[in-house]
Amino acid sequence: MIWRRHSARPSDVPPPPANDLESELGVHFDSSLAALGFQRFAGRRWVRDTKVPIREVLTLKALKGQQYVVTWGVSLDFVPHVQGTKLRWHRTSASVHEDLGIDPMDFPDRGRASRLLFSRSNTASLSADVQRVSVAAIDESGAWFERVRDIRSLIPLYREAEAATTCRFGFDNYTQYRLGYAFALAAVGQGEESRRQLDTWLNLHGARLTGSVKELLQFRLNDVSPQ
Repeated sequence: MIWRRHSARPSDVPPPPANDLESELGVHFDSSLAALGFQRFAGRRWVRDTKVPIREVLTLKALKGQQYVVTWGVSLDFVPHVQGTKLRWHRTSASVHEDLGIDPMDFPDRGRASRLLFSRSNTASLSADVQRVSVAAIDESGAWFERVRDIRSLIPLYREAEAATTCRFGFDNYTQYRLGYAFALAAVGQGEESRRQLDTWLNLHGARLTGSVKELLQFRLNDVSPQ
C-alpha cells in the first residue's frame, strides 16, 4: 500500500488556541478598558455602569472565518425585553442587552469596518492586530459614548440609527432598538411619539405575544413616563 501525504486544506487547519486570543485581549482590551471604568463579563463583553440607568457596552463579536469585530452600544435598565412569550428585564451589568448600538459591519464604510476587524487565524500578527483594533475601538466607541449623557441625549442617537443607510442589518433587524426608542421617548415625556413607536414595534415583532404581554408593555411604557 502506498501512503500519500496530503497537505492540509485551510479548512483543516485548527484555529489557534483560545488562550492565545484571551491573553491578547487581557493585554490590549482588559487593561485599557478597566482604566476607563469598564468591567469585563462573559461573552467577551465589557460594561461601564457610571451612567445608570444607562449601561455602556463594548463587545467583541465572532464572525465567520475566525474573524472578530468590535461593536458598542447601550443597555437601558428601564427597557424590558421579550424572552419567549414573557417580559424580562436586564437591569444588571451581567445581564445587559443592547437597546441601541453600532456594528461597523452594518455600514457601507468598509474602511471603518476593517479598522475594527481582525482575524484570529493570522497568528504571526495576532498581537499587533488585537492592539490595533483595541486602539481604534476605544477611540470610536469613546466618541459615541461621549454623546450619551442622559436619557434625553439618546433620542438623537436613536433617530440617527433609524435613518442610517446600512448594507447588512438595519434598525428594525435589531429587536431591541425600536422598543428601546419607545421607552426612551416615554422617559423624557414624549408620550404620543413613544406610543407610536411601540405600536410600530408590536406590528413588527409582536405576532407571538399574548394580549396580556402587549397590555403589560403598554403599562410599563406609561410607568416610565414622568408623573
